[in-house]
Amino acid sequence: METGKKGILIRTDGNQEIATGHLMRCLSVAQALKERNLPVLFAVADHNSGQLLRSFMAGEEDFPVICLDTDYRNPAAELDRLCTAVFENNIGCVLIDSYFVTPPYLEGLHKAVKTAYIDDIYSFDYPVDLIINYDAAPPADFYRNCPYKLLGLSYTPLRKQ
Repeated sequence: METGKKGILIRTDGNQEIATGHLMRCLSVAQALKERNLPVLFAVADHNSGQLLRSFMAGEEDFPVICLDTDYRNPAAELDRLCTAVFENNIGCVLIDSYFVTPPYLEGLHKAVKTAYIDDIYSFDYPVDLIINYDAAPPADFYRNCPYKLLGLSYTPLRKQ
């Protein structure tokens, strides 16, 4: 990471069970952040997700990837490792894209860093700083715990192509 400049860590996974949509939309976000000269790195649960993510990166978009060596279905087990990565890499915000997060996980992460969450399933009122939901008509009143919201189709993370 660049000295003095806070980075963005994107926490996501993809595999045969959960498909690749999370990886692809997060890669689109990473590309947009890079265009704004923001340092970006990824954190994934396991090496399979890491390999799959790297296979989607073009040569000039080789973002660093941290493998947490955990089970993507159990995010609580990774919280200490993720917080360590936040501090070691001068991270200012973590963007999470996972259906397996829980309120305690998000609250624990929020104690260490600003948090953002990409939502499209409305599991619960996410305790994060920023919610991103690109549904056509997401219910704004659903997100009461979150002070900042990017809602609607204009926030759809599209690939450059």
